[in-house]
Amino acid sequence: MKNSDSLILSIDAGGTSLKAGLILNEELVKDSFMSLPIDSAGSKTSISETFCRLGEAASRKAREAGLGIRAAAVCIPGPFDYKKGCSLMTHKYKNIYGLPLGPFICKGMGREIPVKFMHDSTAFLLGSVTRQNLAHHSRVCGVIIGTGLGFASMIDGKILESSSGGPGISIFSRPYLQKTAEDYVSKR
Repeated sequence: MKNSDSLILSIDAGGTSLKAGLILNEELVKDSFMSLPIDSAGSKTSISETFCRLGEAASRKAREAGLGIRAAAVCIPGPFDYKKGCSLMTHKYKNIYGLPLGPFICKGMGREIPVKFMHDSTAFLLGSVTRQNLAHHSRVCGVIIGTGLGFASMIDGKILESSSGGPGISIFSRPYLQKTAEDYVSKR
């Protein structure tokens, strides 16, 4: 017997698109992957409506599968207040600075669910350690490149995090030549 609210909505909130899928028992539900373009430099309304549309699309796909969504997990770059679900970025998503994103997703779904946030590089590292069976290594790090530059590290199975939930070691804004590391390797 299936639990009707058994799905996790997994969201990767990047600078140019929101990618998402429905997860059941640690596996992607067939035909549940979605991608919506987003302008992270857009207006508050544009950004909030895109997150809302993602919630609507996810709810529709869950109904098609005869299931419901019990929670959402969002990976997103920083700076970000991962406990409150609020962007603190000034280089992207600046027009929603300090606003919680969870309510936009829930509004689109038409109901409240728990929404948890994690730094995108942390999510990448945790997934890599699990999928590649790297847990036996005492020190592991991961680098991601997209519209930004992300870095996460793990020592003895514990992710190194800042007090806000971001990476314990941050490299995106480190000086490199006359700019920052991110200026040279990111899509931006």
